[in-house]
Amino acid sequence: MKQDVSAVEDFSFRQYAWGQFKKNKPAIYSFYIFLVLIFLTLFADIIANHQPLYAKYKGQNMYPAFASMNPFEKNAKIEFENPQTGEKEDLIYDYTDWKQLPLENVVWALIPYSPTKADQYNRDYVAPSDPNKLKLPSGLLIEAPYRFRHHLGTDQRGVDLLSGLIHGTRIALKVGIISVLISALIGIILGSLGGYMETMV
Repeated sequence: MKQDVSAVEDFSFRQYAWGQFKKNKPAIYSFYIFLVLIFLTLFADIIANHQPLYAKYKGQNMYPAFASMNPFEKNAKIEFENPQTGEKEDLIYDYTDWKQLPLENVVWALIPYSPTKADQYNRDYVAPSDPNKLKLPSGLLIEAPYRFRHHLGTDQRGVDLLSGLIHGTRIALKVGIISVLISALIGIILGSLGGYMETMV
């Protein structure tokens, strides 16, 4: 009898629940997928962005992709002035076509395209296996290297589909979490009412 009491006292619901969870392979795989979705949600602007992570232009170091994560710096502007001619040039982070600038040094995002920016040289549903075009700062239109290909193709306007999927995880995750919270709230209320009515009978 004493052994049964000690067994009850040593029982941990947390350990029991974790043990049952580890035995459920679909639940473990789903948990890993959920972690991947959270990662994509948090770092979507760094993974897929038409703005470079780092760029050096006319001696100025810039971090456009990181600035786009801050709503107050999204449309940040940097002014350049030619000391010889006095000519001024304004670079607005979100509107600049960075691929057309003769950058001194640059680090691009893994997917160098954003879901809100259309690629005018790859419009009308370019398939992943179709030739991709890229315009150089010199104005020459060439076959895009692997680094700048649209790996899942584009839509009619030329928007990269892979970047759209990556950024779309934010909406999908929000909808999923909100729907679960709503169903949990309804379940708790109905369950509490049901339990209360059961005790009143």
